[in-house]
Amino acid sequence: MIPIHPNQSSAFHSPSGDMTTYRVQVGHTSTTVQGRSVEDAIREARRLLCNEMPRMWDMIHKLDDSRFEVAPIK
Repeated sequence: MIPIHPNQSSAFHSPSGDMTTYRVQVGHTSTTVQGRSVEDAIREARRLLCNEMPRMWDMIHKLDDSRFEVAPIK
């Protein structure tokens, strides 16, 4: 999977506002989320990961967006 820089999010932004499915990975953990942009996908992945790993909440929220590898699923 190729990491996508946050500045490249418009490449996967749907002009009609439709939701896109993304695979978001940070370290050895990944999740699948829906979003309108890469930023939405990272935000939703943070929320899900915090729910799955509550003891890691502070670390997950402090991670820079560049640490998340995001790829659209077709």
